[in-house]
Amino acid sequence: MKYLSILNTFIGIVFAPSFIFLINNFKFLVVVHYYLVAVFIYLFVAMIFKKRAKDLLVPFLYFILMLFAYLFDSFTSLKMIPALLSGFFFILFFNAYVKQQHLVLFFVQKFYRKKLRVAQEHFIAQSDGYWMGVTFVNFVIQFLFVFTHNDYVWAFYSSVGWYIFFTFALLTQIFYEKFFNFTKEKL
Repeated sequence: MKYLSILNTFIGIVFAPSFIFLINNFKFLVVVHYYLVAVFIYLFVAMIFKKRAKDLLVPFLYFILMLFAYLFDSFTSLKMIPALLSGFFFILFFNAYVKQQHLVLFFVQKFYRKKLRVAQEHFIAQSDGYWMGVTFVNFVIQFLFVFTHNDYVWAFYSSVGWYIFFTFALLTQIFYEKFFNFTKEKL
């Protein structure tokens, strides 16, 4: 399973730039056909090693949208894949914010080994709204890039640009916490 997770990250980074490179050198439908076969093989292997259906959601979405792109010979529908994934994450954070599920706090507690102070937990628990806004802005950016005529800009943002955007958003949240000193316990 660890290798499939690494493969997911690798695919996410190289998907858009490799696709742009390949369609500039080969016919669109040929490239999509090979991507469809690769995603189908990936789904088959993932179903063997993974039991949960939610782990297969993203590759399945890739497969469906690539099949749609193939059937309708539509590059725009293929460019929608990163935008739809961004929309999925916005919905996830929107749901967590509305239901007060503290999604960010859950993941921080799961992966951060040190014990958080009460004030830190409170600050992180309240950050779902911030990340809902960040994921919405990312979705809008991804969606707008679908309809630009510059495929290289779309490929850059869809592969590494959004990592830069989220890193900036994370640093902004960290600096905000440090600047306003929310983590100091009151005496």
